Amino acid sequence: MISTIVRRRCFTGIRALSYTPQKLNSDLPQSILKLSQQANSQLENAAVNKVQNGLLKSGLLDRNTFTEKEATLSPRMAAASTPLMGVEAGRTVAVGRDGNPRTAFRKLQSMTTSLGIRQKFYADQFYLKPSKKKLQRRIKNKKIRFMGAFRNLLSKVKDARRRGY
Repeated sequence: MISTIVRRRCFTGIRALSYTPQKLNSDLPQSILKLSQQANSQLENAAVNKVQNGLLKSGLLDRNTFTEKEATLSPRMAAASTPLMGVEAGRTVAVGRDGNPRTAFRKLQSMTTSLGIRQKFYADQFYLKPSKKKLQRRIKNKKIRFMGAFRNLLSKVKDARRRGY
C-alpha cells in the first residue's frame, strides 16, 4: 500500500489538483479505476514539472542536460526539493488507510492549533522591544495562573452543589 503525505502549503487556502469525472461506463469498477489512474498520472506529471522547475531554478540541474529519466525522481527527492511555506510548513500528517485527505487536513489543523503555531507565526512577524516582550510574557503567565485558579474554584463550586450545599 502506498502511504500518502499531505502538506498544506499556505495558511489561507489549499492548492490542490482537482478533476471532474466523466460519465461512468457500464463497467463501474473498471471506469472508476481508469479515472483514478488518470488523476494519479495528472498529479505525478504536476509533481514532476514542479520538481523540474525547482531544480532548474536552484541551479542543481542544467536545462540542456535534463532528460525524461531524470524527471522521474524518487518521492524523497521530490519532497526535499519542493519549498514549504506558510504557518504549517514542515508539519506533515499521514493520510490514513481510507485515503481521505479531509481527515488528514483536520488532523493537521488540530495539531497546529494545539501547538499555538498561528499565534507564534504572527508574534514573530513584528519586532518587539525587550521591555514590551517581557511585559507581554508576564501578562500571559499571570493570565494562565488566574485561569487555572478560576477553573479550580469552579470545580469546587460544582462539587459543593453536587453535595447539596
